[in-house]
Amino acid sequence: NKDLNIDKITMACKYFIGEHDFTSFTKLDEPKNCIRNIFDLNITFENNLLMIKFEGNGFLRYMVRNIVGTLLAVGEGKIEPQEIKTIIEHKNRQEAFLTAPPEGLYLYDVYY
Repeated sequence: NKDLNIDKITMACKYFIGEHDFTSFTKLDEPKNCIRNIFDLNITFENNLLMIKFEGNGFLRYMVRNIVGTLLAVGEGKIEPQEIKTIIEHKNRQEAFLTAPPEGLYLYDVYY
């Protein structure tokens, strides 16, 4: 129900792709090793439905929801896409934005 800038969200996605320490995007008491690799992050928007598809080698608790919350902040104009890089580098959960609600979150497939 918000007016989102999909182009900015798409630009912000590129900062998550690759191997990073995702401490800023997980629960505060997560294990010390928060390094994960996101292979692909795709955004589609049609029929007033925003779909965000993640592919990676593993995900931390609340990681996907926290990334989505931050992407929505980008789309709302609260931060610029390039600020994602700084949030990742600082490894500080307080710098990322609100956790997106779990409704609409689905595990689509698992590859081994």
